[in-house]
Amino acid sequence: MKYKHLFYGWLVTAFFLINTLVYADNMTVNFGEVYGRGLTIEKDGEIPLNRIQLNKIRVDIEILVQNPFGESRTIVVTDYYDLLFKSCLSNDDRRYLVPILTAEEPICEKDNLADLSNSTAYGVAPDSVQLDVVTGDRISPIYFKFNLATLTLVEESIGCGAMQIRVLDESNGQPLAFARIMFGDLVQSANVEGLINFDHLLPGRWQVGAAQDGYETQWQEFEVLCDLQSPPLTVLEMRLPLLPPPRQVRISLDWTDDRIDFDAHLTGPEPGALGNYNNEPDRFHVYFGNKTTGCWENGCVAALHYSDELLESKPETIMVLPPAGSDKLRPGVYRYAIHQFDGKGSLLEAGVQVRLQIGDQSELVFTPLPLPEAQGELTGDKMDLWRVIRFEVMEDGMVKALEAEKDYITSVNPNEVN
Repeated sequence: MKYKHLFYGWLVTAFFLINTLVYADNMTVNFGEVYGRGLTIEKDGEIPLNRIQLNKIRVDIEILVQNPFGESRTIVVTDYYDLLFKSCLSNDDRRYLVPILTAEEPICEKDNLADLSNSTAYGVAPDSVQLDVVTGDRISPIYFKFNLATLTLVEESIGCGAMQIRVLDESNGQPLAFARIMFGDLVQSANVEGLINFDHLLPGRWQVGAAQDGYETQWQEFEVLCDLQSPPLTVLEMRLPLLPPPRQVRISLDWTDDRIDFDAHLTGPEPGALGNYNNEPDRFHVYFGNKTTGCWENGCVAALHYSDELLESKPETIMVLPPAGSDKLRPGVYRYAIHQFDGKGSLLEAGVQVRLQIGDQSELVFTPLPLPEAQGELTGDKMDLWRVIRFEVMEDGMVKALEAEKDYITSVNPNEVN
């Protein structure tokens, strides 16, 4: 009886599947979430530069499901696609982007050999994409609209405005080389003279930001007009003030593998300190065996804190503060390292993460780099060391973060970290 029941159930299911008719009724392509970059692809010994990868193209398909046992219904199936596009020209010299869907490349009406290798793209509307073509220190936004009939992105409009931005140090008027420019969704670097140019801007009001390490970020609004009375080029000078010296540096260590015990170590300047088992002359060494240095009534120059002092659990945080009577951090070079004190397992695979925050600046996050030679340098056992970062406090109190010269060394006792 059991087998007859299963057989009958299978027949009903098969009948249902055979008699259920599925029709694709409507398809919508949405570019609102798209992002992409130009690619350099080697083919047949040549490197075509007129290629750009567009990611996260959303396709919604409405499907009508006819049910012989009841009412039909419509469902929507959504999927995302990453596609490579080729830049072409129409016969009237209008640019368009055509997707490369097969091994055989699509044929253009006319070839467009524009260099897109340094360009970026992002969706600006469900049916539109903005392509920022970068050539040297010049950026040209181009707007494309999707044509479902031809499955191409066709050039919709080119703006009439142009702008030049120059970023300077407010205190001395010197150019800030390679300052970061924020313009819409685009983040681009100025050149060595602090200059960057934008072409083909659409009319309207725009906001542009300029940023540089050690300086306050500035934003400025400007308007693009395209009438004959307006100058063809808008020149924008942005002067960035220096940030005030930071009052603290915070370094936090965490990891995911509970079988391994890692310890944070910080060494730094301490004029007059005698060399001993824990530290070099004129330098302090803060770690689990010596949790503070340079302490006074209201704090310490450097101190190690645990999330739970009783259990001494992770994360481990080291704070660096100004010495007593000063409003600036002590000048000199500080070195931060992670030591594998106990447990077996690779430092590269233990989920180690270090967060460095200088004053109110954004955090810098460091994770171990799986360099090809690293596995040979690490034992996966006690006494492995990762020298993560070093930072220098200048005489004016400003802090400059620098990568450590070497990443990994082995057979290091805790007191030998320097």
